[in-house]
Amino acid sequence: MSVVHFQCPSCQAPLRLENRALFVGRTFDCPDCGESLLIEADGNTGVKAKRSNTTGRHASEGIETSAANPSLARRASFETASKVSDRGVDLQSPMPAWDRLSRRPALLGWIVAALFAVVLLVVMNPGRGRGLPDAAMPVAADNKTPEAIPQESANQNTAVKPDPVSSKSNDQIPDAAGITDAEKNKDHSEPPPSDVSKDSPRDNKPPATTDPAEKLAPEEPKPVAVPPPPEPAPASLALSTEAIESKLRQKIARFDQVKPVAFVKLMDSVEELAGVPIVWDLRITEEQFQKLVTIRLKETTVGEILDTLLKQVGLERRIVEGKIELRLPVQ
Repeated sequence: MSVVHFQCPSCQAPLRLENRALFVGRTFDCPDCGESLLIEADGNTGVKAKRSNTTGRHASEGIETSAANPSLARRASFETASKVSDRGVDLQSPMPAWDRLSRRPALLGWIVAALFAVVLLVVMNPGRGRGLPDAAMPVAADNKTPEAIPQESANQNTAVKPDPVSSKSNDQIPDAAGITDAEKNKDHSEPPPSDVSKDSPRDNKPPATTDPAEKLAPEEPKPVAVPPPPEPAPASLALSTEAIESKLRQKIARFDQVKPVAFVKLMDSVEELAGVPIVWDLRITEEQFQKLVTIRLKETTVGEILDTLLKQVGLERRIVEGKIELRLPVQ
């Protein structure tokens, strides 16, 4: 006899049935909350419980009994549990709160996240509170700045105010500013009058003999020597015949070109391997350059690779003025 597990839709209490066929389509009261449940088939082997429209008889009796006498309520719940046990329903004891949370990992995760957020908020708040006075210091300094400006301007105004006692004596002394303006209007080539310097007690220094405008005039740029143009670099010395032959004797472990390609394309690779420029005679036709060639050599040299390719297109080579020249064979 198979045991079927299900839950109460009201209180989520775990329930189980020992005989599924006896309870499908029937109603009984939940032993935990007293809700009237209707058992329905869920697939071939499972069951599910739904709330019944009518209130369970045992639940109503339990409510009335609990209002009248607690002992009668306990007896009614015990009788309900015994009747359900007789029908084949095995009731489980109420689960602790921790066990219910363990069966709901999502709810447990949200609770842990909320606790972590609270702890983090408590830890971060004291740091912010200590940082507020430091942040307020520049603001306080800025607030003092507008107050200091009027004080300085007031001090300057008091220093500029003329003294009424000394104003009379100053009227008898010629104005230095007027003398300076007169000197600017006169020709600077003439020496300044001696009586002005004697009668001016404020300035004991001799008057300037140069025009301020002349001092501010830009100086003429000095001629800059232009460097001579660089001499052209001497042309690189042409390689000797022995040096070119030595480059053609370079060892190559393997050189393969199984797929047919144009002869002129392989000449670029051979020129890079040799390190010597390759030129050709003007009498060589375009058909010879575009002729398809293949090659496959092992333990060879650059010269052997070049000679093998030249044989396939009917050409030969010679060394002329530090270069390798491709030409038609001499008859």
